[in-house]
Amino acid sequence: MLVSHQITLEKAAELLEMDVEKLVFILDLLEIDYSFLDEEETRLEKEAVEKLLEQFKK
Repeated sequence: MLVSHQITLEKAAELLEMDVEKLVFILDLLEIDYSFLDEEETRLEKEAVEKLLEQFKK
């Protein structure tokens, strides 16, 4: 559910009754990809970064 963005990292940790930091550690150990942002949020963040980089080039 976390990987498919049906629940947040915080909610997943709550359901598993563990700290967010522990869950992140376990996910990293298991090499499970997850994102704090959904696809649309990721796209918007990428666009914002690209705009900033263009401004720095000027």
